[in-house]
Amino acid sequence: MNDVLTVISKRQSIRNYADTPVKEEDLKAIAEAGIQAPNAMNKQGWHFSVVSSPALIQKMSDACQKGMAACPVPMLQEKAASPDFHAFFGAPAVIVVSISDDKFSFFDAGAATENICLAAKSLGYGTCVTASTEFMFAGDPGLKAELAIPEDYRFACAITLGSEADGPDDHVRTRNADVISYL
Repeated sequence: MNDVLTVISKRQSIRNYADTPVKEEDLKAIAEAGIQAPNAMNKQGWHFSVVSSPALIQKMSDACQKGMAACPVPMLQEKAASPDFHAFFGAPAVIVVSISDDKFSFFDAGAATENICLAAKSLGYGTCVTASTEFMFAGDPGLKAELAIPEDYRFACAITLGSEADGPDDHVRTRNADVISYL
């Protein structure tokens, strides 16, 4: 199997991170992999906020917890009430992906997000794409400006990023064999 296919097959969502910071040059290479993604008409309707400040990541997690606790969905309220809640699983870096209101930006951001995740895996880091972290903006509306998200852009997802911690992996990856039809 070639290197690209190997990285694709080994990439999975990681929810348990070591305290080790992500090297600055690796963070830059990983984020820049996002802008190498194809995008409709080269509009590049995405923005990446690369966060490696532990204090800011904790502030984002606290705001997410507050926003989830106030939402009407019982499952999310229960999750927010957990004593070990951390919206970003203790990751040392988070990339917040935001998008313009262009018709194709969400698809473009998906391609960029996968590039980021694959680049991270190729450099030995784990990632997890999260969407419920959008509750951080309900918990602290000022975070949008603090994360340098353009005013007319909206949250798409957040990507946790860091070295995988030792320990059991509680996430079992499954694939349905019947989702591909060869005709």
